[in-house]
Amino acid sequence: MAVSTCIGDNDGNLDLLPCNGHPDDKIEERYSQVKYKEPLLLP
Repeated sequence: MAVSTCIGDNDGNLDLLPCNGHPDDKIEERYSQVKYKEPLLLP
């Protein structure tokens, strides 16, 4: 998991953007239903 900053709602203040990812970058080779890149938490 990582966190980045961005201006997401155009109010001029920095917002936090958490990003998901599986800790094992080779997980897709062992389990096809589990992906390294996971969807964003924000809609």
